[in-house]
Amino acid sequence: MKADKRPVMSAEEKQVLKGNRFPASENFIDHSGLVRNFAYFYQPVYGGGFIVTAKETEKSRGCYEFDIFSGRKMNLKAHPMKLIGELRAKIRRRITVQYIQKNDNGSI
Repeated sequence: MKADKRPVMSAEEKQVLKGNRFPASENFIDHSGLVRNFAYFYQPVYGGGFIVTAKETEKSRGCYEFDIFSGRKMNLKAHPMKLIGELRAKIRRRITVQYIQKNDNGSI
């Protein structure tokens, strides 16, 4: 029988992440004023810590995706929301910038 190799989170860690303190999704406004909704996903990693991913729910708009990693042991009272705060700041920084590209004719 093969052992399950996925990292295991304690019941307490799962409760904190699924509880009211860890949002399932949030809205952010991009550079053009559009509201973009991001769903949050989390995954434990080997050696402690976890990865939080924010994926845009509306696929037709460009499909932004952002990740943040924490390799530290989780402080069950403060750490999940600190990580979400860092991810929120990353999302805001990136979606408020409009990237300009030239087409094949050289115009913008």
